[in-house]
Amino acid sequence: MYMEYRDDLVNAENAAVEAYTSMAVRQTKLLLLGIGTMIASIVAIIFAALATLADLAGVSDLHAAFIPVAVVGLACGGVDFIARRRDNDYVAGWATVVGQGALTAAGAIAVLGWFSADLWVFGVGLMVGILTSSILVKYPEWETEAELLERFVRVPDAGEDDFS
Repeated sequence: MYMEYRDDLVNAENAAVEAYTSMAVRQTKLLLLGIGTMIASIVAIIFAALATLADLAGVSDLHAAFIPVAVVGLACGGVDFIARRRDNDYVAGWATVVGQGALTAAGAIAVLGWFSADLWVFGVGLMVGILTSSILVKYPEWETEAELLERFVRVPDAGEDDFS
């Protein structure tokens, strides 16, 4: 009788460990996606700055869509700054997400604008900005879920057996 209960308990524990492991892997992938997006966004913003410097130096011209998109990004940065000074985290958060998406789009437009002056450059830049913003909107939620999951997952020490 004792062995049957022990087997049921071991099976339940194994199923729980497998479920938690699966959730942990999913959360890790989502967090890596968010971190990778932030890094790519920073690289795109650096490209936008380099393209601006190249334009000012007369080396190459900016795409026509670059300046309006970059202005939106910089304006959102100003809104973010003011909102944080006034302790309005909601507005500051949205301004950050939209601004970083716009500046990432500006970076993509700057890089692609070196190769073409067509309208598709604006479309691709816009899609890159929207994708960046959509990932950044979800990232805090993923981070919170990962922290909650971490609280409930207990990794036993090597050789530890609760049933002996």
